[in-house]
Amino acid sequence: MQRRRGVKMELLDREHIRQVEPSLAPMFERAAFYPEHSMTVNNFRLVQRLASDFVARGGRLLQEKVRDIELGPHGPRTVVTDKDRIEIDAAVIAAGAWSRALTRRLGHRVALDTERGYHVTLPDPGVMPRLPIHIADFGFVATPLENGLRFAGTVELGGLEAPPNWGRAEILLERGRQVFPG
Repeated sequence: MQRRRGVKMELLDREHIRQVEPSLAPMFERAAFYPEHSMTVNNFRLVQRLASDFVARGGRLLQEKVRDIELGPHGPRTVVTDKDRIEIDAAVIAAGAWSRALTRRLGHRVALDTERGYHVTLPDPGVMPRLPIHIADFGFVATPLENGLRFAGTVELGGLEAPPNWGRAEILLERGRQVFPG
């Protein structure tokens, strides 16, 4: 299906997997390689640059807690925050699981809940793959970043108030050690 849609990919056998990524354990028989895949090595810096570009184009960044959205005859007209009241022409609600209360205020019942993701970042891992690797057999992704090697991918639906389940991070670390013996 991906090839029909123009996605460039190569299927690799065991020997070619080792050539593309020698840091992997020799346990994999097949892999899909996407030569045009892109990534960022610093997620935080990417978001900072996007925010700077938004401001440079006339946007305004506010660090305020939205308390309410007041409605007019044709939809949202005022955002009420913990610091101000802001007149608006339109609203985009993109607050993740916290969006539920705001959308409800606008008359919508959006089926949202938390999807808490877990990751482990090793600042000095001993090995560093050249590219992000999705290890489908173990359900996680290994991503080389400027600040280390990140293993991520385990998720839970637990609500906004649930405490973290550190066992999920421990599983990622254990699986990472299996995949990258070095």
